[in-house]
Amino acid sequence: MTDEDEDFLKAIHQSVQRRLSYELELPQGAEFEVLAYAPILWSGWECDSAAALYRILPDGEPRLYVLDGVHTPRSRLLEALEERLTAYERAIANTKAFIAKARKAQGEHDDG
Repeated sequence: MTDEDEDFLKAIHQSVQRRLSYELELPQGAEFEVLAYAPILWSGWECDSAAALYRILPDGEPRLYVLDGVHTPRSRLLEALEERLTAYERAIANTKAFIAKARKAQGEHDDG
């Protein structure tokens, strides 16, 4: 893991910690570990969200958490992430097609 990765994870941990401080499920003063983190990207939104998998230390059960979960309840987080993957893959394909068409169009224009 690079220093940049470690810094990123520290920032995520702080963000999750700040947000979890409002969670009734988390005992007051409990320590936890962020096991995984993934952004939840929404095309056309000005504020995306994120999902975190964490556990309360020392031996807590892994739990899912949606940071700023405006439209993604925890109960359907994994399903929503799978839906987002489909949207990401579609967006990547559309972006690649756009770039190819734009390069071709510019090449045709430059040759003329």
